Amino acid sequence: MTTNQADRRPWNLLKLRARIWLVVLLIAPTVLTMTLLSRPKAGKRAVALQNKCLIAAIIVASVATADFLRDRRNRGATFAMLTAGACGLIVVLILWNKLLLHYIAVSGFSQNTFRPVFQTIYAPLYGRVQFSNMSWWVVLMVAAALLLLWEVSRSRPAIWRIALLQLALTVGFAGTESFARIREYYAAYLRFNADTQLFSGFGDLMRNYVQRMPDLSHFGSHYPPGFLLIFLMSRWAGTHLLAKGLFVLLPVLAIFPLRALARELELNERAVVLATALMASSAGILIFPTLSPIGAMVFLSCACLWLLVRAARRGEWWSASAFGLCFAVFVLFSFASYMLALLMGMFVLIGLINRSISARRAASVMAIAVATFVLFFLCLRLFFGFDIVACFKMGSAMHLKDPGHGFDDPIRYLFRSTGGIIAYLISTSFALAILGIAAAKGSADQPRLLRAFVLGSLLGILLAGFSGMSFLETERIWLIFTPALAVLAGVELEKCEQREGRWAVVGVILFALTFGCAYELVFRHHLSGLGHQGRDLGVSSIFLNSIKSVVGNLQT
Repeated sequence: MTTNQADRRPWNLLKLRARIWLVVLLIAPTVLTMTLLSRPKAGKRAVALQNKCLIAAIIVASVATADFLRDRRNRGATFAMLTAGACGLIVVLILWNKLLLHYIAVSGFSQNTFRPVFQTIYAPLYGRVQFSNMSWWVVLMVAAALLLLWEVSRSRPAIWRIALLQLALTVGFAGTESFARIREYYAAYLRFNADTQLFSGFGDLMRNYVQRMPDLSHFGSHYPPGFLLIFLMSRWAGTHLLAKGLFVLLPVLAIFPLRALARELELNERAVVLATALMASSAGILIFPTLSPIGAMVFLSCACLWLLVRAARRGEWWSASAFGLCFAVFVLFSFASYMLALLMGMFVLIGLINRSISARRAASVMAIAVATFVLFFLCLRLFFGFDIVACFKMGSAMHLKDPGHGFDDPIRYLFRSTGGIIAYLISTSFALAILGIAAAKGSADQPRLLRAFVLGSLLGILLAGFSGMSFLETERIWLIFTPALAVLAGVELEKCEQREGRWAVVGVILFALTFGCAYELVFRHHLSGLGHQGRDLGVSSIFLNSIKSVVGNLQT
């Protein structure tokens, strides 16, 4: 054997290792998750299938972890890490599910905080199994996914092209169920349209909203008036497409404040692009904008994070004021803004601890932001008669009237807290979640402000999960955290690319898109409520029949 052949042999082995782990990464977590989703009811056959998935996930996770620990820096290490993390999350999901079903069986407690829909083998994921058969929409979805992969692999990818591809994927995802999901009203939010009939106009809505909250639908009875205002504007325009288009476009436009946020944290241009690509390929970001208007909150959360980081870094009065105004608008739409406040508070606290933010600057930024926040709602009170404090009190009373409260029982509190986090980490995509968590280890040359943002984001998400939600909240509520998680994942993925080359990035984005597409094709989320109209059989029928046959083999 010549010297050149001897030098080439380890390199070839590393390439083989990377290819093997990429194949395992693309197949194992996706097939295991889709297999669980294929049998929703927790009967004997379902439990047997769940046990097989648990054993398979433990084996794959163990082998991947051992290989990653043996060689963390050469080609294939990123794929091994993601395989171990994804299968590990599946193990946690199944064990959590078994404990929950055991608790329900023993205690008989299945209402309110644990709705009957959670008596499935895939809880805390929330929805129903429904295989898609719309071939041309699948073609659009796959084409957009391939174009996104090509864009990320280029030496100079463009953010605006990534945004357009995210929009194409969102439309393709929706079309796989029904074209009605694109053009029609939000099925479960039709009640908002009925609520608008109780108000003659903007002034009447703002003056009398709090008093009429008990008479509004489920969402209006405990939400601030922001969403109802948008639906009222859509009614004035004579088309529901105004509200639908706005709520679908805002998550796409969130890529631009995300880019600004990453730059304020001193990420290089490649890490910025990777952060935007990871958010554009997140299953939650692609699925929920056509199912729920809450997806629009992603734009506001991203803008809040960008303006806060900019104000903390530069001490600008205008960015601090803009941050306060942006957060006030967020509160006008959803009281779940407290979840984002926890994340931002942890970022500022850790920034003070590691001295990336001075106490004087933090005090001035918070003073200006709070003053702007108060002034915004004071103007609404003086000029339009809307009282945000009274609205919050009424919303809290209406919300607690039916389900109780988040601290009613220690065991249920722990199930709700951990269940929400697990559901979000899986639905946002394994790639985003695992890379974001891996960013916590940091590095010596990492800017201190970025370090504060990384740790603050992860601790903020954890605190939000344990903040005492009364329901076992669904993953759509957590979408506001995805921009922060995307920044963390972009930082980590850029390090992986430096060690292993550009194909590590392509493989990770391919994994995220593969899981997201499969998740949409076999699973329908609880706010859909659309029929099966307009379905045509074709390419997706063959694809889904093959999935069903694999699932059938596993069951037998």
